[in-house]
Amino acid sequence: MSPPAALRFRPAEVSDAAWLASRLPPDHGRGLAFVGEWEGKPVAALVVAPPLERYEPQGLALAFSVERRADAREIAEQIVILAGQMAARANLGALHAWPSPVEDSPGDRAYRSLGFAPFDRIVTWDMDARRSAALQLASLERARARTPDDPCWQAEDFALGDMLTASGTATEAITDFHDTHLSRLGGMRDAFQRRLRGQVPDGFDPIRSRALLMNGEIAAMILTVSEPGIIFIAGWMVAPPFRGGSLGQRLFATAHAAAPLTPGCRVRFETHDRHHGTAQFARRLGASAIQTRVKLRRDPG
Repeated sequence: MSPPAALRFRPAEVSDAAWLASRLPPDHGRGLAFVGEWEGKPVAALVVAPPLERYEPQGLALAFSVERRADAREIAEQIVILAGQMAARANLGALHAWPSPVEDSPGDRAYRSLGFAPFDRIVTWDMDARRSAALQLASLERARARTPDDPCWQAEDFALGDMLTASGTATEAITDFHDTHLSRLGGMRDAFQRRLRGQVPDGFDPIRSRALLMNGEIAAMILTVSEPGIIFIAGWMVAPPFRGGSLGQRLFATAHAAAPLTPGCRVRFETHDRHHGTAQFARRLGASAIQTRVKLRRDPG
């Protein structure tokens, strides 16, 4: 019986770009990327990735694609062992599964069987935009009554920014928005682009999408999706000293009110378990959870 083939990692080359693009985090500012080969064919992708969320540590983002099912388990075990050794030698921290699998899917179960554990859940919510409007405004007024001294309620500089550029492409729209509104914030450009591209749903239409500014800084985005009647609201809390809860409610209400609603329009957004209170807020708005993805990591040691 012949010995099992060995997995070999090598630095990524220009010719690997297309293969890597479909398997790694959307991070053009990343450090070294590696390709794992099994019998001369790429099966794994590793990247030294900066955090995609503020609460994630520096680490290695890990993705692999195994075509030979007979060898899948052996390949996966080798990938995790070698990736863990690489991370330990360079003191890079945890391994992060990419993309975040749907909870209890085969991918989720496979990663967990290899020593990965959940550290966050991302829930996608869906709601009827018009039916939820009254609930949303009532919730906003209750929040204002509970915390009247919160500086969020005194911040009046809310404006919409246009995501459309001459070419109408998403990447150029993001870059143009940064250059126009965020350049004074210094080195946020790559982090901003990573965060937005990592959260944008399929079918993002920059022509009909808008960015919500507060005091000149991005606070939320209304991302229109090409699928008819779907608006995706994505938010960022980047405006201290405001507290996240009241600010989040105000931003969501403002973005929701500015969305180009049509009869039967649906609004979708994501919440994270680590963002306290957002799931309860979603339920108060009458939203329904339609998908849950789980963030998995494998800590060193």
